[in-house]
Amino acid sequence: DRDVTGVQTCALPISPYWNDEAWVAVSIKAPLHTVPDLIASSPIGWDLLLRLIPTHHPQAPRLVPLGFAMLTVAVAYGYARTLPWPSVRVARIAACTAATAALLLPSALVRNDLKQYTCDAFCVLLLLWIASRVERTWSTRAMAGLGVAGVVLFLFSNPAALAFLAITASLALVALRRRDWKRLVVLSGVAVIAAPIGIA
Repeated sequence: DRDVTGVQTCALPISPYWNDEAWVAVSIKAPLHTVPDLIASSPIGWDLLLRLIPTHHPQAPRLVPLGFAMLTVAVAYGYARTLPWPSVRVARIAACTAATAALLLPSALVRNDLKQYTCDAFCVLLLLWIASRVERTWSTRAMAGLGVAGVVLFLFSNPAALAFLAITASLALVALRRRDWKRLVVLSGVAVIAAPIGIA
């Protein structure tokens, strides 16, 4: 190209994505059967979520991480609100503080890229919230729900698997300490069922 002065210039296209997220953007356009080979370090569910966003604008997929950033604030509030605080007033203050911290967390404010970091935060907090409910109102059904959540969220976040493992181990240690063998059997059953499904 030449500008008005006649000097030859080079018109380079401006990419909407930086290098480390460009391959995620490319995977959205690839056929589904090739996705596992393209996104080795990213969960398959994350790629599928990005595909749900209409790509009429090159920055449109960024709505997914921004959406999870907002959901993380809500989950942080819910998780902190249900913890055993001494009074309702203290619980509300703690919940608002946790939500504000999630909202103003520097990494959340700058993480609008196509990687799954905000989804990781959401999934781990959601598992902790479910675990707090299981611990407070124990039942086989509630524990099964935690197992289902652990497996499903692993499709969207790798840290969710580590969080689920830590939560299950913690609940098992508490049950062992209390010699609650029935609860320990249920925990072991959920872990035995969830592990191969997650690996698969």
